[in-house]
Amino acid sequence: MITYNLKIESLDCEINQGELQNVIKNVHWRYIGTSELGNSVDLYGLQSLGSPNVEDFIPADALTNEIVAGWLEKDFSTLKKKNNVWKEEVVEYEEISKLDNMKKIIEERIYVIENPTNVSITLSNL
Repeated sequence: MITYNLKIESLDCEINQGELQNVIKNVHWRYIGTSELGNSVDLYGLQSLGSPNVEDFIPADALTNEIVAGWLEKDFSTLKKKNNVWKEEVVEYEEISKLDNMKKIIEERIYVIENPTNVSITLSNL
């Protein structure tokens, strides 16, 4: 089993936007997966945010990792992926969430770490 954590690394803010201060423009994030064996893999990204709603605006000093991560989870709504790649075939699309896609990537990378197919050895008497 892999546990996942969406960690907010930093926020790029516009100092003044009308009557609002420190308006977040970009979120630098890291999505971390850790296996039961303690092996971790992370994906890094940057997500741009749209203009804030003045009524819902939260001052920067009141933000938490959970609040901003919640915004990102909404923005990571869907991603389209091709099922068929041959030109002769009808191309079908399947909608999958970006979070599910990131989990799959992390799962595959942890599998390779925990089930290596190659090793490096050194010769002690060179």
